[in-house]
Amino acid sequence: MRHFFLLGVFSLTLLCSALLLFAVQPMVGKILLPWLGGTPAVWNTCMVFFQALLLAGYAYAHFLSSRVELKKQWLVHAVVLLVALVPLYFLRFDAGRIAQYYNPPEESSPIVWLLAVLLASAGLPFFAVAATAPLLQRWFSRTGHPDAKDPYFLYGASNLGSMLALLAYPFLIEPIYGVNQQTFFWLVGFAIMGGMILLSGALAIASPAETGSGPPGTEKPQAAASSSTIVTSPIRPAAGSTISLAAAERSDRPVNVAASAAQEAPKAPEVPAPGLFDFTGWAVLGMIPSSLMLGATTFITTDIAAIPLLWILPLTLYLLSFILVFSRIPLWLSLAITLGVGSYFLYGYNGAIDFKDFYDQRDVVGLFRVLYKQTKLAPFASWSFLAFILGTVIASRSFMAQHTLMVLLLPLAILAVTFRYAVRTYLDLTEVEHISLHLFLLFAVSMVCHGELARTRPAPDHLTYFYLAMSTGGVLGGIFNTMVAPLLFKQVIEYPLMAVMACLMIPGVSFGVYRSRNWAIPMKGLEYLAQGAVFVFGLLLGCALMLIHFLPYSSGKKWFDEQPLWVRNLSPVETFIYQLDDDSHVLYRERNFFGTFRIVEDQNNVEGWTFHKFLHGTTDHGMQCYEPAQNRRKTLGYFHHRNAIGQIFETMRERAKEKDRPLKVGVMGLGTGTLAAYMEPGWSLDLYEIDPAVVQVATKNRELFTFVPDAIDRGVQVQVELGDARRKIGKAEDGKYDLIFMDAFTSDAVPVHLLTREAFELYKTKLQPDGIVVINIANRYLNFEGVLGNMAQATGMSAMIQGGDPIQDDFKYGTNWVVMAKSRAAFGSLPMKANEFQNSTGEKWNEYWIDLLPRDFAESKVWSDDYSNLPSILK
Repeated sequence: MRHFFLLGVFSLTLLCSALLLFAVQPMVGKILLPWLGGTPAVWNTCMVFFQALLLAGYAYAHFLSSRVELKKQWLVHAVVLLVALVPLYFLRFDAGRIAQYYNPPEESSPIVWLLAVLLASAGLPFFAVAATAPLLQRWFSRTGHPDAKDPYFLYGASNLGSMLALLAYPFLIEPIYGVNQQTFFWLVGFAIMGGMILLSGALAIASPAETGSGPPGTEKPQAAASSSTIVTSPIRPAAGSTISLAAAERSDRPVNVAASAAQEAPKAPEVPAPGLFDFTGWAVLGMIPSSLMLGATTFITTDIAAIPLLWILPLTLYLLSFILVFSRIPLWLSLAITLGVGSYFLYGYNGAIDFKDFYDQRDVVGLFRVLYKQTKLAPFASWSFLAFILGTVIASRSFMAQHTLMVLLLPLAILAVTFRYAVRTYLDLTEVEHISLHLFLLFAVSMVCHGELARTRPAPDHLTYFYLAMSTGGVLGGIFNTMVAPLLFKQVIEYPLMAVMACLMIPGVSFGVYRSRNWAIPMKGLEYLAQGAVFVFGLLLGCALMLIHFLPYSSGKKWFDEQPLWVRNLSPVETFIYQLDDDSHVLYRERNFFGTFRIVEDQNNVEGWTFHKFLHGTTDHGMQCYEPAQNRRKTLGYFHHRNAIGQIFETMRERAKEKDRPLKVGVMGLGTGTLAAYMEPGWSLDLYEIDPAVVQVATKNRELFTFVPDAIDRGVQVQVELGDARRKIGKAEDGKYDLIFMDAFTSDAVPVHLLTREAFELYKTKLQPDGIVVINIANRYLNFEGVLGNMAQATGMSAMIQGGDPIQDDFKYGTNWVVMAKSRAAFGSLPMKANEFQNSTGEKWNEYWIDLLPRDFAESKVWSDDYSNLPSILK
């Protein structure tokens, strides 16, 4: 009973600390996001900060446990917890209080500012919690509990708590509680956790191991028992074991490992301490999945939204790999989880499955008929599900079987992401399945690298040193992605290259149990062959990736056209060539804290026009007909002169004539500056943009875009404000604008802080009595109609919406524009305006304004700076 209570307290304390550790990360990221325009890089920088503090916590735990006796460790850590409680109580992670005295820079990278604010608001509390996991595991290893000789299983429990916290945040915490409530609950949780840590330390002091509980270095050698525990582990035996796991598996009868060890080695040899080479290897293995996790997160959040749910998906898979490799999951449990998740995925894909045939016949034929129908509907999903079940059955048999399976799947995952556009086209993947390719790669790499860490883990005496090395790698991965890669590469090449690095680490594989001498050599030969094949694959693909990103498209295409027919007919070769970067059409390329964008030149063979396009991430943010020059003022794409924007400015021209004065327009989000083309002489245009590189491209380089320079030449009064749009427009005089445009995007993601109640109350104060707010809500993943309908009712505004369908021949994109005003009369003649369109097939339709009504207003919360719930509007 005493042992059960001891283990329960330690496990519960580690679970609690992990919950706090990983609940604070999305919470703090959400608090800081509005200060830097909602860019996804905020989360990556927060991750680097948290990884660095995690490293500091592990270093502190390593120093404390290796230099100080247990009672003094308990006292020192108690002081650390009390000191960390002070800034937590007074600040509650409120970055706004700090930012009042230390504003973010406007013309340089805000990384230093962000790290400083994080250190002041969250540094000490996070450090205190971060040190808990290794410190408590080391304390537990020095107790008299039977499991104390191998405390690594507690690491799996810690990561389980971390994963639960991450999953709970977007689905349970964020939809219900505002940020202020979240910070209060975290403060209470920290106080409870501090008490549990002190209780755990007191129990460790009161329950010393039989070999002694003095300061480090006074423990007596543990011979037979220690050897028994290490040898029977599914991970590799620690150095110094006198009988190996392979030898035990080769025997035809059960082996009493502990007895054999005691007979052959009455005194166990001292396990050598890990050296610098071991530390470096563990650090690299920790660096690769850390870097890849940030790369996958950037890809997903750039296209959808910088929200906790999408931060958490990659991080959850990252932590899940730790749980799987440091824990022993039974076969039946793995199969149950796989069947449950896979059945739900299969059932939900393409709608519900009709199981009528199975219910009618109640036989195996009916079941196979159902599976066959679903396979025809979604072959990629179905066969992936079946392969996943088979892989789970194989992997669940032992740790090495699991590890080997992931090593062999790694090249497949890397190829799927490297040639993702070809795979997506060939398999006709949906957006969700396309994103799943990246998550599959992250999981495979994490399982391989973390599996290697588990396979090569040291004895418990060196536990804190091992965690220190892993944490060092995590920090290096974050620094590489956030600070080094943007300086070295103009493209996001570090993402696939880190996956290739996992192959170059030559992970260990095992194809089975050696039952006789005759099988040992061939199976070992296969293992070496597999390791070599994975290494060569990584080497070749690494070279290929360098060619894809740095060899001009024209050179590759010329080589391809000169090859024999049989070479040109090879689909992988053709796919590779056509993925080469077409530098001949790239006019400008930029990568900085706020994202990656490029300006490309495109030709229209029918009209004979030359276009310049602004591509941010994977989204086209505007285009200009550059040649012939007389068409440069012609607005296209999302701002097409015949869609909702054209109707809005037609109404504004009428209003300018009625009032006999020039109009004043504010635009949040510059892009190409297309809206400047609608401006008339004498009008004023205030442009708010957070990215200095975008300002340079759109306003100061006529060789790329001329909308803004041409407007200045026409007599438009243009003012550019650099910084977060909401904070900048808040400094404008009240009642200044006739029109305010919200058109700020990062690729396809919308900054949420521009769509909150406080934001719209601010816009109302900056509008004329008949002024209009215009919001671009075109998005592939999110539907903002209900949010803005509820917002209009909550703020007492009138709202209308107009959708638009694309017309390729007329260079018109599909759009959704919302207009909001203080009263319906402020819209003037706009509600009556409409346009008729016809596509190349002769189909005709009208695009017109309709009222935007609230949706479930009584049941849903209006978004505010304290509360928002993007997962609820995912399409």
